[in-house]
Formats: sequence, structure tokens, C-alpha cells
Amino acid sequence: MAAVFTDIGADAVKIGMLYSAELIEAVTEALNKHRARNIVLDPVMVAQSGDKLLQDDAIQAIKDHLMPLADVVTPNLPEAEVLLGRHRKHRGYATGRQSTGPIRQPQCSHQGGTSGRKQKHGSALSH
Repeated sequence: MAAVFTDIGADAVKIGMLYSAELIEAVTEALNKHRARNIVLDPVMVAQSGDKLLQDDAIQAIKDHLMPLADVVTPNLPEAEVLLGRHRKHRGYATGRQSTGPIRQPQCSHQGGTSGRKQKHGSALSH
């Protein structure tokens, strides 16, 4: 990341799957150091099968460190449910079924959600 920011710069940053809290904290530190802007967070957390794709402590690290920096957050429905604590039963996550609604972070200007591959409807964005 440092090479990109110092050599050519970045007009925007997209963050995908980060497996551990340690990695999330390192990315957060680099984003702050380089004053990254226009940050899109696609928190890849739940596989289509429902299996979790990251360590348990990474979920809270995403909420605490990356979501406050993000300008746009684009979870799919299972990921939004995990972030909101309103989960259906996904493998590896203890969960109760409710509508996800918008994910709101005071510092995050736009939040979206994608329906996932099995759904027919695309995405929703809230400001």
C-alpha cells in the first residue's frame, strides 16, 4: 500500500476480505497514515455456503476500525446481518432473523447492501 500511495497516489481505495483483526488494524493504520479518501469497504465475511471467511475477532475490528473510515460500505445480505447482529443461521455465526435495514455509521456517508447471488434484486443504498 505504501508504494502505491507514495509513488502514484490513489483517488479511491476498495477494501475486500481481511482475515484477521491484526490485518484490519494494519490496513487502518496505513489508510490513516496516507490520508486515504473515497474508501469503499466490501466486508467479505460470509461465503455463499454460509461458512465464515474470517477470524471471529475480525468482525468487531471491521466495525471499530474500517467502518468509521469508509465512505461506502457494500455488504451482501448475510454480511449485513452479521454486522448488525441480526443474523439468520450462517455456519460459524450464532444468529435471529430480522430485516437488515441500513447499516449506519456516523462517519460513513453511504451504505449499501447487495442481495447476494441467489437473490433476484440487486442492491440498496442509503445516505
